[in-house]
Amino acid sequence: MRPGLLRRSLARAAARRRAHREPAVDSAARRDDFTAVVALDADGALLGFAAGWTDTVLTGGETAFELAELVVVPGQQGRGIGRGLHDALLAAVKPGPSLLMTLDVPELTDRYARWGWTVADRRRPGKEERDYVVMRREH
Repeated sequence: MRPGLLRRSLARAAARRRAHREPAVDSAARRDDFTAVVALDADGALLGFAAGWTDTVLTGGETAFELAELVVVPGQQGRGIGRGLHDALLAAVKPGPSLLMTLDVPELTDRYARWGWTVADRRRPGKEERDYVVMRREH
């Protein structure tokens, strides 16, 4: 798949999986430092994707790779696809600090901790009613 088509496909998939559009993913897919990996089944159907870009927003100034999306089709979850996407994405970017922000719930934070991430900060962005954590990993 051509990189431009892949970027557009990933941005559309990310936007469709939520009730609202995500301008950050849509605009990031146009960036030169946008990096994405996909998992496809034998017929070419999308099983999941992971994407991110270099940013300073979560660090407050330090440049770091931000793992922004990690999505696996619900019927395919629990089969190691997410971990494979995670590892492939981090292997595709320059070594250094990586960050992600996720809901502050044990199901997610424990999974990322098993994958080598540590909690760096806790936040409640904007008008959100839920708590989030910023997690960090050196790779």
